[in-house]
Amino acid sequence: NTRCLEVLDLSINQLWSLPARVFNNLFQLKSIDLSQNQLTILPDDLLTGLTQLTDLKLKYNQIESLPRGLFPENSQLRNLDLSSNNLKTLQPITFENLKHLSFLALSKNRISTLGRDELKPLINLEHLDLHGNYLHNIASDSFTDLRNLKVIILSRNKIRSLPVDVFKPLESVHEIDLSHNQIQNLDKDLFAKLPKLSYLNVTFNDIGPTSQGIFKQFGKLTYFSFEGNPIGNISCEYLRDLKKIEHLIFRSNGIEEISRFCFDELKELRTLEITKNNIRVIKNWTFGLQKLLNLILEENQIEFIQTQAFANLNVVRKVSLARNRISSLQAEMFQGIQSATSLDLSHNRISFIHSCTFELMGNLEFLSLDSNQL
Repeated sequence: NTRCLEVLDLSINQLWSLPARVFNNLFQLKSIDLSQNQLTILPDDLLTGLTQLTDLKLKYNQIESLPRGLFPENSQLRNLDLSSNNLKTLQPITFENLKHLSFLALSKNRISTLGRDELKPLINLEHLDLHGNYLHNIASDSFTDLRNLKVIILSRNKIRSLPVDVFKPLESVHEIDLSHNQIQNLDKDLFAKLPKLSYLNVTFNDIGPTSQGIFKQFGKLTYFSFEGNPIGNISCEYLRDLKKIEHLIFRSNGIEEISRFCFDELKELRTLEITKNNIRVIKNWTFGLQKLLNLILEENQIEFIQTQAFANLNVVRKVSLARNRISSLQAEMFQGIQSATSLDLSHNRISFIHSCTFELMGNLEFLSLDSNQL
């Protein structure tokens, strides 16, 4: 007698198909896991009668389409995982009864377009994962009814542009991932109506320098990475709008110069990474970040560091200048980072170290000078 069964795990079998109403008498079922099978088609009435179902996993199958009436009596469903299948399109009626769904994973399918109605019934959805599809066309009102959405993952698609008002109704969103697409420009108003946005990932797109104006909308952003975008030099004017930023990453951006006082307004910054760029000189008063803990300047072309370059970095713990072109360490080069416990100078061209270079660095616990010319 299995009438009291609440959890059923049928994952990692060799299931090619399922009989209609196979779960019909399991009225107490709350969780079904059918992951990692060979399913291509699901019967229309597969889930009929399962009014208590809250979790359904169908990931890593070969499902090509979803029956229009797959969820007729499953209004209590909270989590649905359809990732790693062969879905090409979504039908609006498919999710019609899923008013309480909060988590939907559709990653690694073959979905190319997203219209207004496909997700419309999911009024309580909080987490939407569409990464690894073929999305190139997203309608401006695709998310209009998803007022409770908090996380949107659209990474690794074919997106070239986004409608300027596509995110406007989403006042609860705090995380958006647009990485690994083909986006060339971000409109300055694209994120204008997202007061809770704290994490934005746009790494590895084709975003140029003109898109730095989007910073003006990020009053509450705490993490931002521009990695893999050809933005050129950093615009100090736009950076000043990142009042709450704690982690800021510029990696592989073609940056050649950092202006003095460029980061002065970023009072909450804890980690600053500017790596794999073309910077040759670190000028006096470049940083001035009194709460900064980690300063990573690896894999540039740094040859010269002015004596006040690190001034006012009073609490910094980790500094890395590895893989640059530094040839000598002068007496006052590290003035301002006396609090550092870790300093990485490996893979440079250092052949001379002044006797007073490390005189004031009494907190240093880790020092790397390997792969130099001493």
